[in-house]
Amino acid sequence: MQRENKNVVINNNVILNLFQDLNRFVKQNKVEMLKQVQHDNRIGQRGFTLIELLVVVLIIGILAAVAVPQYEKAVMKSRAANMQTLMQSIATAQQVYFLANGTYATDLDELALGLDNFTKGTVLGGSSEAPIKAYNDLFEIRVQQDANIAYFIKGKYKGCGFSVNHETGRWKCREWSKYYKGTAGDFCQKIMKAGELLVDDTTRVYAM
Repeated sequence: MQRENKNVVINNNVILNLFQDLNRFVKQNKVEMLKQVQHDNRIGQRGFTLIELLVVVLIIGILAAVAVPQYEKAVMKSRAANMQTLMQSIATAQQVYFLANGTYATDLDELALGLDNFTKGTVLGGSSEAPIKAYNDLFEIRVQQDANIAYFIKGKYKGCGFSVNHETGRWKCREWSKYYKGTAGDFCQKIMKAGELLVDDTTRVYAM
């Protein structure tokens, strides 16, 4: 609730600043604007006045200030949902693999998954950190002995993602600070509504 109130205050401040800028402009150009209106009336023309155009610009600015952040948040939620769906499929395949082999897979090729649009290779962490991974144009995925992990590989939330523990099935939201340069908690807590911060290290980990 506090974060929502903060967003409302920010949006209100944006709108207030726009009104103040408009008021300042009107005061500074009052004489010229009055002359323009008188001129239009004299010659019998009725087009858009400067004030009308400014009002339209102001309305567009208000709509953009409110709508654009919400649109970006909706797009990111949709992409994160796709990542989570794939990770859930991997988690299910891991359980099947464990029943058959008594251990969890550490290579995606060992799991019965259709990953035709993924490329095997290294993206964020380098081969020394996690050599077995795959990626598409948005995020990378890894299967490790204890958990499945996925991170976005580009964009505003590069280095943000999720992990799912094999044994407990517990989800966590992650912000890898080496690659994510935004404010701590902006992805996990503000967008994904994750809970408390569990680990504050090279990767910030939040409860889900």
